[in-house]
Order: sequence, then C-alpha cells, then structure tokens
Amino acid sequence: MAQLNMYVAYYRDKMMADGDNAPIGILLCTDASSDMVRYATAGMDENLFVSKYLLQLPAKETFVEFLNKEMKEL
Repeated sequence: MAQLNMYVAYYRDKMMADGDNAPIGILLCTDASSDMVRYATAGMDENLFVSKYLLQLPAKETFVEFLNKEMKEL
C-alpha cells in the first residue's frame, strides 16, 4: 500500500496538469483479510476507502462497469 501511495503522490506532484482531477490508486489483492487491510492502510489519509473484498478477480466487463458506476457517483 505504501508503494501505491508513493506512485499516486508522485503523479500528483510531477505529472498532473492544471484542471486534472486528483489521481486515484486501486489496489487489487489476492488475500484481503481484515488484519491485512488494517495494517496495509494504517496511517493513510482520511480519503482512503476500502470498498469490498472479492475472492476472485471479476470479469473485465464487470470491473469496467463497476469503475464507470463509481466514477459517475463522484
């Protein structure tokens, strides 16, 4: 998680142009026990959201549909 946070921070600092929306990071895990999520997200800012746990990666179409729906709600 710290590495993902580093990439998002770097992009925000070095790559964003005026008017860009804030970058997001999506962490996909093969094992997401509550302890793992708690430790991985410790110390992260309050804009971090843990949406759901899935035991298997969804089909590409399902994932795209989910992302589009979430972006519309922002």
